Amino acid sequence: MFNIAEFARLSADEQRAYHNSLKYYRDLNNAVNTSREEGWEEGRELGIEEGRELGIEEGRELGIEEGRELGIEEGMRSLLIRQISRKISSIPTAITDRLSQLSLEQLDTLAEYIFNIKNVEDLIHWLDEREK
Repeated sequence: MFNIAEFARLSADEQRAYHNSLKYYRDLNNAVNTSREEGWEEGRELGIEEGRELGIEEGRELGIEEGRELGIEEGMRSLLIRQISRKISSIPTAITDRLSQLSLEQLDTLAEYIFNIKNVEDLIHWLDEREK
């Protein structure tokens, strides 16, 4: 930029050209800044949307996985209760309630132990040992 003394030495046409050039520079600079801000905002919005979609997809996958695990657990529980019922004729409701509280890992252990169960007392003993 010129200082005031240098500007004063310019002819009227040169001063007008300088003002026009300065105005053009400022307009161009404003356009660049506005474009940068708009681009940043658009990028931010796209990032938020992509993040939201990714979060929804991850949530969906987690839900499917949890549903699968619950289905396996319920299926295993149901199968074990049927097998034990056949082996010892009937299972008291209180014992069935306790079986329904077992984790997948405990159900897996019970599936291996089922061959050692001869009567309700054996099953109760096994359940009592797990609760200690």
